[in-house]
Amino acid sequence: MITKESLTEKIQVLLSKNDLEELNHIIVRKALERKKRPVPLSAYVRELVKKEIECNTEEQTSFVKQAADKAFKSEKLNKIENG
Repeated sequence: MITKESLTEKIQVLLSKNDLEELNHIIVRKALERKKRPVPLSAYVRELVKKEIECNTEEQTSFVKQAADKAFKSEKLNKIENG
């Protein structure tokens, strides 16, 4: 569970009225599907942000790993070719 102490920064998001209505419809629809109360808008958006961070962190790690592997292989080839 998230405590108030762990939430230290706020962000502000501007949405059109239509976007806000759509977002609220999504939250309500998901709550009905799960047969639970709708989560607050801020909690829903917080989870979206956290998921995006997680996805991009994994992508970044994968990219760095691929770049390192490529550099390592290239260095190995140079050593083999140059004796």
